[in-house]
Amino acid sequence: MVTVTLDTNLFYDAAHDREGCSDFWKVLDLARGSEIAVCYTATTDFEVQDDDVMRLITRLRMEGILHEDPNAGTQRDYMPGGPGLRPLNDGEIDAYVEKVWPNATVLGFSYESKRQDVCHLVAHQRNGRDIFLTRDGELLSKRNLIKKLLGITIVSPPELLASLREGGAKIICG
Repeated sequence: MVTVTLDTNLFYDAAHDREGCSDFWKVLDLARGSEIAVCYTATTDFEVQDDDVMRLITRLRMEGILHEDPNAGTQRDYMPGGPGLRPLNDGEIDAYVEKVWPNATVLGFSYESKRQDVCHLVAHQRNGRDIFLTRDGELLSKRNLIKKLLGITIVSPPELLASLREGGAKIICG
């Protein structure tokens, strides 16, 4: 079975009926039909400051179609009682940020977001998942580089759905 890590932005899209959320619901229907398994990393709990998004995540977990994976990060990212932690120190996180976004500056507005993206990607890799699913244009534009660095396949929901219609995720996963 193909395992898919869902990026946090997909939960926001779905909870607030944003553009692209219909594909998110189709992906979840595939999970309900046991065609794929969908996961998220515990880091999401630290990022989400939106009650509607947390209700959606909780509902999907209670339904049994969304599975929580250990996050990657520093000890300050550890959630007692959560699924665990894939240790990653600040230097490792910053090194990946520098490799993927060489022009990013520590004082830049989105630097912390890039650090969180790195934690999600490393958690995805260390949890042994197949596909990282996102609508984040920045991550999608860097997918070839990220594939070389971490061996991660990054796709958008429409790409995943098209691949599965064409005969399976092996088209995407290689």
